[in-house]
Amino acid sequence: MLGDKVAFYGQLASGYQYSKQTTTADNPNLYSSRSTTQSGFAAFTPGVVFFPTNKLGLEVTVGSISYYRGKQNSRNSAPNYNNSTSHGTTSSFGANFGISQLALGASLYLGKG
Repeated sequence: MLGDKVAFYGQLASGYQYSKQTTTADNPNLYSSRSTTQSGFAAFTPGVVFFPTNKLGLEVTVGSISYYRGKQNSRNSAPNYNNSTSHGTTSSFGANFGISQLALGASLYLGKG
């Protein structure tokens, strides 16, 4: 708290995704393939909240910090690829702050007295 009515806060979000795709072909000129993807992310959004009443908070944020990592595996059954597999990993870190990231919100605090 920065006083009786204003405070800093942070919001943390995370997620995980798994997908599997199989492609089959009836055409002799096309071949089947399989791929799997696993990815996850985490994001932190700092903000400021103003309490006009004890239970209502008006919030403002101007950006976030995030991290993403994904991994993909693919297998192709085409004869000229000799059942080849490929692997790839992607990761990124981002910090997006600025007036274009401005977000306003309101929250009801049930436990605040």
